[in-house]
Amino acid sequence: MGAALVLFLLWMAATWLLEGRPRTLLRPDAVVDRLIYAAVANLLIGTLCTAIVLAIAVRSGTGSLDDAGYGASSPSFSWLALGAAAGILAFAARGAPSWDPIVIANVFAQVLPVSIAEALVCWSLIGGLLRPALGAPQWRAGAVAGIVASAFFGLYHFGHSPPFDSVIMVAFLSAVGLLTSVVFLVSRDIYATIIFHNFLATIGVADSLATSGQLHRMASPQGPLLALAALALLLLIALDVLLIRRVGRDRD
Repeated sequence: MGAALVLFLLWMAATWLLEGRPRTLLRPDAVVDRLIYAAVANLLIGTLCTAIVLAIAVRSGTGSLDDAGYGASSPSFSWLALGAAAGILAFAARGAPSWDPIVIANVFAQVLPVSIAEALVCWSLIGGLLRPALGAPQWRAGAVAGIVASAFFGLYHFGHSPPFDSVIMVAFLSAVGLLTSVVFLVSRDIYATIIFHNFLATIGVADSLATSGQLHRMASPQGPLLALAALALLLLIALDVLLIRRVGRDRD
């Protein structure tokens, strides 16, 4: 758990240095800055380093594949479909700032590396390690772990660009994070959690871009963003197959 907290602080510090301080996400033209931020803070620290800590926790017995969202032998396509459907419904219910498929694809791709890191650090690692450590009945431990994971998700945004770094917004995002906690705790599937969570993130970033008058810049395909999103997804799958579930099988 100490390693998880250190990793969280390192991830948050990298986010502030590469995104929050230069306000990278609010500058659609800053493609290089966004790529550097996503690669260092989210692919390297939030995804790769988190997967390594998770694997160590599973090998040592202080964590489990089920608590981390990797309990099944492979991702559940049923939960993936439900996670996507719930995310689309949330997107529609919130009042999407744009239904242009290219705009949605670009924003979805922009936030996917972040959402993968958020789900892994806050829910899979911190929430997943906390649940068995509480020693409480399963439902109660799960509820507490979900609340704590949501709070860490909110706190992480102090490292982000305005308006996400305000106290009110952090409190609001912590509350929104409870929705992701419900999906994670019910599905026990990290992939379904990520896709649902990424729709929530798409809503927030699209709203911010629309408010700042920058959303129109997403009206044409953003190749680097789409490529980085694909790379983040491939990294997630590779670490799942080659590291996390393999360690779990070896331990069993």
